[in-house]
Amino acid sequence: MPQRMFCPAYFGPDEEWIDLPMKSTLFAFTRQERSLRFGKPYVIGVVGLPDAGRLLTRIDAPFESLAIRMEVKLEFMDVSEQQTLHQFQPVK
Repeated sequence: MPQRMFCPAYFGPDEEWIDLPMKSTLFAFTRQERSLRFGKPYVIGVVGLPDAGRLLTRIDAPFESLAIRMEVKLEFMDVSEQQTLHQFQPVK
């Protein structure tokens, strides 16, 4: 993550596509008061992807509604016609 044309560990081309899980667990989160890309304030967090590690990502939810170990689900957000970003939101 993100998709690359080569392995960053040894710079070889032997990469394979792996589908990441759609649900995850929220490990940590904070509110950002200044933002270049999103409306402020916005929330970023660290989510744990089973068998894939942890990922820093945008959390699409009010800060006050979040809790550590909360289950979250993967969503995508179109920033422009050329760019789509990942984000997570609580599972209801």
